[in-house]
Amino acid sequence: MALWRALQNWRAETARLSTYAAFPMRWHADNQARRTPMISSMEVEKLDALARVQPDQERAALLARVRESVERLPRAHRIAIQMRFGEHEHTLLEVGRTLGVSRERARQIEAEALNTLRRAMRRRRIHV
Repeated sequence: MALWRALQNWRAETARLSTYAAFPMRWHADNQARRTPMISSMEVEKLDALARVQPDQERAALLARVRESVERLPRAHRIAIQMRFGEHEHTLLEVGRTLGVSRERARQIEAEALNTLRRAMRRRRIHV
């Protein structure tokens, strides 16, 4: 989701998308104190290709597909993703209070939601 936010703010004339997106993704991973997979060179190439080909149209299409995938999630998963990675990032404690569960259970729900999104994006052949 840090990639989603970077994609929304990125401007083609200022930097390559892979360069622009790498910092927020690393920052988010570090701040969340959890392991995230590193971006492979193939993914970097895909990001750069996306940046070169009609950036605004491609970005809009990608964001629409990601939003659609999030909307298809179960209610608790959708709320967790929207609260954690939306416009105002909330803590796991805040997400847990909203859902009526513990901070740890909120973390588990978030992890399940992210895995569900990854699988959905692979099935729909949404490549970032």
